[in-house]
Amino acid sequence: MNGKNKIRQCRERLDNDLMDESALRELVRNHLLKSSQDESEAEIQIVLENRTKVISSFLDMLRSASNKESGISKTRETSREWKFKQDNEDFRVMYREGPPGTYYHDLLVEGYIDGPIDVSTGYSIPAFKITSSECLHQVRIGEQIASMKVKVSWPISSRECFLHYIEFEYFLEDLITVVINSISGPDSVEKSVCGLAKEMIPAEENGVVRMGLVGGFALQKLTNDRSYFRRIGSIDLKLDYVPSWLVSFMARQLIGSGFKLYKKAVSSWANDGNEKFQQALHGPLYVRIREALLSDKKVNTILEPNPSVSDIPCTSTRARSHDIVTTPMHNSVIE
Repeated sequence: MNGKNKIRQCRERLDNDLMDESALRELVRNHLLKSSQDESEAEIQIVLENRTKVISSFLDMLRSASNKESGISKTRETSREWKFKQDNEDFRVMYREGPPGTYYHDLLVEGYIDGPIDVSTGYSIPAFKITSSECLHQVRIGEQIASMKVKVSWPISSRECFLHYIEFEYFLEDLITVVINSISGPDSVEKSVCGLAKEMIPAEENGVVRMGLVGGFALQKLTNDRSYFRRIGSIDLKLDYVPSWLVSFMARQLIGSGFKLYKKAVSSWANDGNEKFQQALHGPLYVRIREALLSDKKVNTILEPNPSVSDIPCTSTRARSHDIVTTPMHNSVIE
């Protein structure tokens, strides 16, 4: 079987996962309980409905780029159809216009990653024009608020993004997802809905434009040393007009070339790594992933017992400098 047929099977497997929303809701509830640090079950219930909708919406977003040829075009310029920018046996890069009436642009890359899934989750696609990124708040294990600043050329103003990361596991199908949504400002969050407090989000700086981003990535284990990777993002650059050359540059250079460097980095770090990175992989999130997906014990997240909140260890929510490593969308540990 050639490479394209194999990757088609990976797409079909991912597209068929977590279709039942009631089952997804129970998985999200269990996951919130496992990842909680100091919340009661009643507090988690408040966040549950919103969190289920957010993850369900992201999974639908991933499925929008399935291998149904009726929804993908290499030649036609029909609005909202996915268009190939690169397509080979190892990976493909696609682009489509955002929803009508918006300034969003959708980009996707998918392919194979050669390395253990915990290392693949922990390492980053190179940052290119990103000048700084840091974890501002660790909300729960696998959930954080992070900032990112981007260097752009004159006359475009500086750009920044405040991002809400949510890691979610479906070990029954060897699946790890990370949902990433931008936060426009303090008034856009509500603790009773999304579990975030206003004080976690700084006000917008003068002269800095805050971009919008909706998306994330999924990793699905194929073997202990290989995973299928799909990353999708819908980005608003806060520009009235985005020229076609800029779209092509983002797709081919930032996304396509970035993915190849990411593959190379994961393969290298899986074999060698460094002390700082290896220490980060001892965090509770990565230990949980290894025990579930890289050991002889197979974890079924639907049937496993729900832990009581009192059994979950509490750790500091303040990011520490020695915790900083990288993830496929941001340069700080998801832990």
